[in-house]
Amino acid sequence: MSDAVITLNQLDVPKIRELISTGSSSCVELTDLFCQQAKGIDEKITALAFFHPKAILRQAALVDDGHARGLNHSARLEGVPVALSDNIDSIDMFSTIGSPLLEGRHPRWDASIVKRLRDDGAITFCKAKVAEFNLGQAPEVCNPLDLERQVGLAAGAAAALVASGIVPVAVGTQSLGSIAESASYCGVVGFKPSSSLISQSGLFRASKTLEQVGIFSKTVEDAALLAEIVLGSDEQDPDTKGVLPRPLLAVCKEEIPFKPNFVFLKTPDWLDMEAEAKEAIEALLEELADQITIIDLPESTIQSKEWHELIAQAEFTQALETQERQISKKPPKRIADMIKAGSKITAQEYLRALNAIEMVSSSFDEFFDRFDCILTPSSLGFAPLKSEAARTGSLANSLWAVTGMPTISLPILQSGNGLPLGVQLTGKQFDDARLLRTARWFLNHFNQ
Repeated sequence: MSDAVITLNQLDVPKIRELISTGSSSCVELTDLFCQQAKGIDEKITALAFFHPKAILRQAALVDDGHARGLNHSARLEGVPVALSDNIDSIDMFSTIGSPLLEGRHPRWDASIVKRLRDDGAITFCKAKVAEFNLGQAPEVCNPLDLERQVGLAAGAAAALVASGIVPVAVGTQSLGSIAESASYCGVVGFKPSSSLISQSGLFRASKTLEQVGIFSKTVEDAALLAEIVLGSDEQDPDTKGVLPRPLLAVCKEEIPFKPNFVFLKTPDWLDMEAEAKEAIEALLEELADQITIIDLPESTIQSKEWHELIAQAEFTQALETQERQISKKPPKRIADMIKAGSKITAQEYLRALNAIEMVSSSFDEFFDRFDCILTPSSLGFAPLKSEAARTGSLANSLWAVTGMPTISLPILQSGNGLPLGVQLTGKQFDDARLLRTARWFLNHFNQ
């Protein structure tokens, strides 16, 4: 390794690739540094569900061997350590979905997205904790920016791993809108691509309709690259049929020919927003005054949170049935109560909710004839203290979860004591590249 000091938490994907491709560091040397750092950091944040340094270094040695033989020149993630939430199957790591009922569960094959990451040179570095069966908040995970604060629901531990510098990028999932919230609490980029673009084969889905893959990173460009690599048609997931490769990174890097226009969607829970966070958002809106229109959430969409909860409850019951053969013990009361509630939902209620969200999704198309993105807060406030109850998810996050529209949370704002607050941009369904390009402009504009 060169004499230059490498600050790991400042390394994004291009910098890691440059270090390895130029010979400034071998993959084994760099990966060993990541492993050493991970041990120390996780003693404080306790976000790792599975971490096996010897297995990680064996992957790194294979990368070095391929590099020496000239086999990795086209690998876009050569030597890049990637974290996976514990509901994503990886053949080299246990996948327990956060439940002691599945302790020792060892997948027989990789999830499709993991295979695509490996094929492009990535190192599957670790598993991030999730709440039991990926619903709720992962226990005992601390926010690396303030150890007394929460990291968000579901994918929060994956966001914490990126924020702490343990990995530069992480992949998680959500069914309740947690990608944006977790990114906001931890001060990282959180990108949720359009639904049905990324295969969910090999993932535990708490809800087959609502579960979506999300990516945490330090930069918009890294999020675009990972999404570009993992999206596409997969015969193991019929929902992705016909999905073609998309040049997300190239479009993301393009200069916008004109200033983008935004619409700020004011939801009923705007009144419940933390006071200092609301002031920060209002100041942002003032700065964007000549580029933004402020409107109230359309009446037809206000029930989206109810539909969201109904669908999630009904489908969680179905999801647990797929795991029954691997569960030998009685589930805890919280899980049992959710199964009981889901089983009481009638087919008529379930189908009515599904039909309602289809209508809501199409109703937003006209917004994008006038605006580049919809703007909302990523969360209803700064990360709460761990001693406080988890904050109820925002109506906007529920809305984007049920519609499947692409969203990206950007770490733009801060409290007086330095806690981050994300701003969420939402784009037209399947127009992810345009959203990423606008997000890059937005982040650069406010970082100047």
